[in-house]
Amino acid sequence: MLSVLLRNLTKGKFDISLCVLIEPGVFFDSVPDEVHKINLRISRVRYSAWGIYKVIRRTQPDLVFVFDVNHLNLFVGIISFFLSRKIKYVTREAVVLSTFIDNYPKYKRFLWGLYRFSFTRFNLIICQSFYMRDDLIKNFRVPSKMIRVINNPLEVKRILDNSKEQISTEKKAGFNIVAVGRIVYVKGFDLLIESLNLIKNLNFHLTIIGEKTPENPGYKDYIISLIEKYNLDENISFVGYTINPHKHIANSDLLVISSRTEAFSNVAIEANALGVPVVAFNSPGGMAEIIEEGVNGWLVTSGDIKSLAKTIFAVSQLKINSQEIARYTKKRYDAPFIIPQYEQAITEVL
Repeated sequence: MLSVLLRNLTKGKFDISLCVLIEPGVFFDSVPDEVHKINLRISRVRYSAWGIYKVIRRTQPDLVFVFDVNHLNLFVGIISFFLSRKIKYVTREAVVLSTFIDNYPKYKRFLWGLYRFSFTRFNLIICQSFYMRDDLIKNFRVPSKMIRVINNPLEVKRILDNSKEQISTEKKAGFNIVAVGRIVYVKGFDLLIESLNLIKNLNFHLTIIGEKTPENPGYKDYIISLIEKYNLDENISFVGYTINPHKHIANSDLLVISSRTEAFSNVAIEANALGVPVVAFNSPGGMAEIIEEGVNGWLVTSGDIKSLAKTIFAVSQLKINSQEIARYTKKRYDAPFIIPQYEQAITEVL
């Protein structure tokens, strides 16, 4: 999402430096040349405080924009005490924070207090959904005037171009389902497989795009064991991580999001941009703000595998108006509509 923002901001409006903490990923090279790049090459985000402090002190920016990951806004909030008071701070939250903190039960009370304190150091917090905004207001005592809800932008043309790339395997016969995400517990792939086991009479094939991470190292093995248990080996395949998931999504009839929590699903709106409908759990987060029932997808009670199975089967029997889904999504999320909201928010803080 950061690379999309940097590529689409009005050229010359801001003098931008991008500070990358760890080894840059595949999207680093797509950042515009006019953006000054700083690579701290730190092994873990938790070790980044001193490096970030030195960069901010050396560059003396008018504004620091934190794209939050792994508690990064906590570090920046604390660091701000030791830097010029003239500097403004903006952070973009990437998760439903209260749900995220639940993953750290031993440190939950400490983290809640630390976040409440850290947020007081920011001039603006950008949330991707109203659900995220309400979570910050209710649970972290953030004043509503400090929060702006801005959905993630899409580069629709870029997505369409990516989707035209050939895939190495032919499209499977029957109803093609795709699921995308890190293979971790929160993404709920186990729930998806349990639900598909209930509709074996449907001639379907599921493609899972994503790879396991250190978060839940044994989770992929558990997923594979479920596939074997239900004799779904011929119905489910893994693609692994790919820089271009759009070619696989475009080759599918349906995207399923079985996440236990989902702040704001980029892959959902990307699939919709390709005319592919979405079936998703109405889990904590912004899915209910993305899906308009029967227009671009369908919501299912979170964790209800029977309802998920029933909905997937029902959608397989429908004739989908892909062009209408794509038009609806472009109008809501294409970069020319979203980027001015970011520019206005930044300008108002400055």
